[in-house]
Amino acid sequence: MPSIRHAYLEEYEVAAALAVEAFKQFESHMAPGLWPEMERGVSATTQLRNGGELLVATEEGRMLGSVVYCAPGAMKQHRFPDDWAFMRVLAVPPRYRGRGAARALVTTCLDLARADGVETFGLHTSEAMTEAQTLYQSLGFEKIREIPRIYGFRYWIYALTF
Repeated sequence: MPSIRHAYLEEYEVAAALAVEAFKQFESHMAPGLWPEMERGVSATTQLRNGGELLVATEEGRMLGSVVYCAPGAMKQHRFPDDWAFMRVLAVPPRYRGRGAARALVTTCLDLARADGVETFGLHTSEAMTEAQTLYQSLGFEKIREIPRIYGFRYWIYALTF
C-alpha cells in the first residue's frame, strides 16, 4: 500500500511531470491543439500556482502519483461553493496504476476535509476519465451536475457529503 504525505517543495516539478504523463492518455481523444493547453493547466495546478496542498503517493522511495487538496477558501474555484473542500488533478500514470495510489490519495483528501470540518467534498471529472469515475462512485461520490466542457470533454461535478 502506498504512503501518502505532503510533497516537499523540490518534488513539485516531479509531481507535475507525472501528472502530465497521467493525463497524456487523453490527448488522442481531444480536438487538435487542445493538449498543450491541458498540459499547461495540469502542470500549473500540480505546482500549486493557484493554491492548495500537494499530496503525493510514494512506494519504496518512488512517487506514484499526486493530487491537490483544497480546503475551503484555499483556492478560488467557481465550480464549488466556498464552504466545500475539493480536490484537483488526481494523477497516477498508467505504469503505476493498480497499486491503490489513487484510492489512498482520495481517502487522504477526505480525511483532511473531515479534519477541516467541512460537510461536503467535491471534485470534477470528465467523460474520458472512466477509471476515476468508477473509483469516485465506489467511495460514495454522487454525480450532481454537468458543467461546461473543458478541453472539449463533458465534465461533471461529483460530491460526497459527510
